[in-house]
Amino acid sequence: MMEKLFTPVIIGDFTVEHRIALAPMTRCRADHKTQIPKEFVTEYYTQRASCQGLLITEATSIHEDAARNVGTPGIYSEEQVVSWSEVTKRVHQNRGKIFMQIWHTGRTAHSSLLDGKQPVSSSAVKLFNSVLGKDKEALGRRKSEVPRVLRESEIRVIVNQFVIAAENAIRAGFDGVEVHAANGYLIDQFIRDGVNQRTDNYGGSIEKRCKLPLDIIGRIAEKLGNKRIGIRFSPFGTFNSMSDSDPITLFSYLFQKLNELYPDLAYIHLADFNLDQDQHNLDDNRIEIIRKVWQGRCIMNLDRVTRQKAIEIINENKADLVAIGRDFISNPDLPKRFFDNLPLNEVDTTTFYTFGRKGYTDYPFYEYPKLEDTIECK
Repeated sequence: MMEKLFTPVIIGDFTVEHRIALAPMTRCRADHKTQIPKEFVTEYYTQRASCQGLLITEATSIHEDAARNVGTPGIYSEEQVVSWSEVTKRVHQNRGKIFMQIWHTGRTAHSSLLDGKQPVSSSAVKLFNSVLGKDKEALGRRKSEVPRVLRESEIRVIVNQFVIAAENAIRAGFDGVEVHAANGYLIDQFIRDGVNQRTDNYGGSIEKRCKLPLDIIGRIAEKLGNKRIGIRFSPFGTFNSMSDSDPITLFSYLFQKLNELYPDLAYIHLADFNLDQDQHNLDDNRIEIIRKVWQGRCIMNLDRVTRQKAIEIINENKADLVAIGRDFISNPDLPKRFFDNLPLNEVDTTTFYTFGRKGYTDYPFYEYPKLEDTIECK
């Protein structure tokens, strides 16, 4: 009997052929100045669309001031839209589906990469860890800076930037957008009280701290409809110096509001590991408590998951899809390898954040005679 992991599932208005998704991962393959994806970015996503599943892009800037990490792509200029259009065209030719993850990094940015502008956040609370920056022209880790507190009028501008970015993504041919509200970036900095110390309409109570993500989803839904929107959370993650005093109550409230207001969202995407500690939380039943509140589709993001673990997650209804990162980098045909229980290529971690083809488009597909009962990859 075929494992449920390898069966079709409906996401929004479309069906994908299996439940293994490409997780969103920063890969630094865009032009440093224009944030236009380099030409071989098309090849990278096309390779991973060959098994006809769901792909989620790397985090993509909603505005030139939103995320200026070196090599991070954008979706705010017409030239960027044109470049991404080639990616989506090729992915669709391979019968894949692709969502664009859109973000604002908030306090995790550095002024040296923002033309001297101070990074912004919900509150003037700096990161414990260092951030990427430059000294003259040399890139490296720099001390984090105390962010400037966003005014309410500026928050409304950023909400509008998310809306424009989402519309641009659809014009570029994407099947939907994933709003990045996880991993300590700007929206997460409003949601969790380890950072948010505001006393206005965007801070204090759980209801007010959840206003920003709900406003963004609501405004995008007015333009695109609910079924083209996913949103990513990391309820218990500590990456980028994040914490909350009562995450179960917080995210239970937020998920219930999403149930009430946007029950047919394409999905909620839960990042269930700590990037800074290389530690998975899947055996922690806290994630299951809040997962059960959300009644729609759920993607669980696992960094180093085995084939058997992925099968168990789906069979136990912990999620509808499993998003995989590292092994999908080094195995462009990962769903097929999982289906046929084949060995995996080893990943070269030294090329994660470099700027060329090496470690990006040069991982081989598995070569073997065609099997009668397998996922078809081109």
